Amino acid sequence: MYTKLTVYFARLFNSIFRNSGVYVRYAGHNVLSTYYKNPPVNYVLKQFSTLNHYINDIPLDNRKPFIIEFEHLLFMSGVSRDYKKMIDSVNNSLVILESDLCKAIIVWSNGTIREMEKYIDISSIEHKIHLVRPASDPIKSNQKKDQDTFRILNIGNKFWVKGTFAAIQAFNKFNKNHPETKFTIACNDVPNSFNISDNIEIINTPMLSSERKNYLFNKADVFLFPCLHDSYGVYIEALAYALPMISSHIFDKAEIIIDNKCGYLIEPPFSLYEHNIGLDYKDYDEFVSLIQKKYSNGEFEEMINKMVEKLEYLYNNKEVLQEMGANCHNHLVDTFSIEERNLRLTEIYTNILKDL
Repeated sequence: MYTKLTVYFARLFNSIFRNSGVYVRYAGHNVLSTYYKNPPVNYVLKQFSTLNHYINDIPLDNRKPFIIEFEHLLFMSGVSRDYKKMIDSVNNSLVILESDLCKAIIVWSNGTIREMEKYIDISSIEHKIHLVRPASDPIKSNQKKDQDTFRILNIGNKFWVKGTFAAIQAFNKFNKNHPETKFTIACNDVPNSFNISDNIEIINTPMLSSERKNYLFNKADVFLFPCLHDSYGVYIEALAYALPMISSHIFDKAEIIIDNKCGYLIEPPFSLYEHNIGLDYKDYDEFVSLIQKKYSNGEFEEMINKMVEKLEYLYNNKEVLQEMGANCHNHLVDTFSIEERNLRLTEIYTNILKDL
């Protein structure tokens, strides 16, 4: 049996004798875990690195050359719920990005670059920016979908900001005409006061096991995710399972979901990434309160009805649903392949290391 000490010395051996010179630190998500499961290079322990690669993380007290990778510039604030602090930290973030130690800036989408330009002048760092998308391998299903039951899936904690409330209302309307349909929601903060019909299954867990997630994605016909907040990895997972999506047209989602080919993008009344972030709502709780107010005022009704319309269409046109699934697979292979990501990263690492 391997002990922690054995594993440590094995990694130490690899670090010394097969040293790529690069250490990577990533946030824990299935899509990002491919940096370890299928790495572009043999990563090393931090104490032996020449170059550090931080993903959705801030290189605090870093004395070595580094790469910083993020979904959104404001994530560099180090806070997730205080939007005022996010805005206030922008100048400090620019200082980090402009520093001589920062050798490259990896962004996940063109939307990330557009968002950066809202907050900073990128002319001084534009030469450092590289578009490298998170990646996943296609996942082959060994389960058959139910021919007689149309299944809809939603996975995401943070009930209000992920738009789960709107997804439930859309399903309730859709389900009245199609009572045999089912909706599964994996979310750990569904309010007890919210009306949940018998055809909705709530999985109350902070994190699904790989086996449970695999089962849910394979059984689903549509992924319904009207998100108003940041999210990325779950969309890539849906592509990996060739699962068509109905989602909100925010931020960079048009780069993941090709509208009318991989699913449908629907305009929400508003989202987190507006010019008034940190002003009209200064933190997460105020943002949630604003969502609840707009929901009570009926401002989400048009979005909800659009979701119902798209669900109806896919329900009645199974050949379109099947074609969209194939498009999702092809889009993943063409745009989010691990092989392409690893080639891009290896090139970036090599060019930086040769000049150090």
